[in-house]
This record gives sequence, C-alpha cells and structure tokens, in this order.
Amino acid sequence: MFFIFGIYTRLASTFVIGTCLFVIGLMHMGDFFTVDRNGAWAVESVATYLFAALSILFLGSGKYALRPNP
Repeated sequence: MFFIFGIYTRLASTFVIGTCLFVIGLMHMGDFFTVDRNGAWAVESVATYLFAALSILFLGSGKYALRPNP
C-alpha cells in the first residue's frame, strides 16, 4: 500500500529489496547463473521485482505522491 500512495516509498522499497534478496538466497542460489527450459534467466521473476524496487529506492516516490520526497 505504501508504494501505491507514495508514503514512505524508499523505506517500503528497502523491505521489498530485502525480501527479494532473501528469496534469491534461499531458492535460487544453486541455479543463479543458469537458464530455464525456455531460455530465460532462472532468477528472472524475482530479479524483476528486485530491479524495480532498486529503481524506486534511487528515484523516490515521484511527483504525484501523497508525501513526496524532498
């Protein structure tokens, strides 16, 4: 919910980043540098959320947030 309304966006993104790193560490450590049967990176689904959360962490909440970053 914090992401949607733009409240404490950078703090919320750090929780998402931590969760993604935890999932990669638990589930995908053995197949980190492999591809699946379709030819995609095996960690691609989690990495999508990880890179999106990293971009929100660096860019902030945006112009139309309820609580914009300074």
